[in-house]
Amino acid sequence: MCACRFRQEAVASLLLERSIALDPDVGRQIDGSVGRRAFVTHFIERGRSDARRAGLWVAFVMDQVSRAAHDGDVTALVRGLQREPRLLGDDWVDFQDGLIGAATLNDRGAIIAALLDLEPAILRRQPPPPSQAIEHAITYAKTHLTPMLTRIWPMPDDLPHAAGTGDVARVKWLEKAERQREQGAR
Repeated sequence: MCACRFRQEAVASLLLERSIALDPDVGRQIDGSVGRRAFVTHFIERGRSDARRAGLWVAFVMDQVSRAAHDGDVTALVRGLQREPRLLGDDWVDFQDGLIGAATLNDRGAIIAALLDLEPAILRRQPPPPSQAIEHAITYAKTHLTPMLTRIWPMPDDLPHAAGTGDVARVKWLEKAERQREQGAR
């Protein structure tokens, strides 16, 4: 990754060959996908800070899946996650949250739906991990995404969220409760 960061293709290629010698499965995955040169070029152009944690191949797939989510390419997203199903597991909940957050900001409901259809661990995590996805949906007028997001995170029961989702009955109830609290405090 350091060689790629400094755009040293020859060194990166040499180190990739050594990595493949230690883990031939990585070589099979790369050769069966984009090829070794394109793999190195990918990291030179895009980099990946979490490659050390994830491993080269998984980091590559993560980047492809993230790009698919950003671009709204449901087919590529599903293909990538099926290629590396571990990204749907408990160890990758933060990655799943990142995909959902980016999809929310970019109004990619089909991406969120496709990810949730794959039953990622984020659906089962109790309590769910902290996220700004619902806040982004409300703030950036993507409230139509909240039904999918509330499969993971509960909707905060407050006036801004009730107002943001257009829940008139809840807004009236919350306003009335607030007035009663104010009158009781006097």
